[in-house]
Amino acid sequence: MKKIVFLALILACYPTLSFSQSFFENDAKNQNNTKNQDDAKSRLAAANRYADTMDFNKMMANMTAQMATKMPENKRASFVREMSSLDWSWMRKLMVTSMVQVFSTKELNTLADFYGSPTGREITRKLPAYMASFLSVAERQITQEMAASKNR
Repeated sequence: MKKIVFLALILACYPTLSFSQSFFENDAKNQNNTKNQDDAKSRLAAANRYADTMDFNKMMANMTAQMATKMPENKRASFVREMSSLDWSWMRKLMVTSMVQVFSTKELNTLADFYGSPTGREITRKLPAYMASFLSVAERQITQEMAASKNR
């Protein structure tokens, strides 16, 4: 008897359970569509979300330090001081505007998801060292190649 009552309850609730499942599936689809919607407003929101994963002050400090290594030693400190005193908020706005023009909402959300993750943050932390290593060798190689091409 208990089995029959249990089966009757399941059968009576099936349409509700079925509706609930389809409702949540449709809700999830709608949320994905909103996240992947590709219009100016959604691109701007996604670009800002991606930009929020970046530490602009730290990024500019790293860039300034890298640029300073290319300057005469007696000018480095004043260059770093001057660059550090600048307001870089315009750069964030410029980057966001450019991202909205170039990338889709889906691409911007993917960037934000990745660079906001622990792995993405770790890669971002290591990029300046990678770039410094790569560029110092590449610069020398390019200089050698250019000199060699003049001698040909």
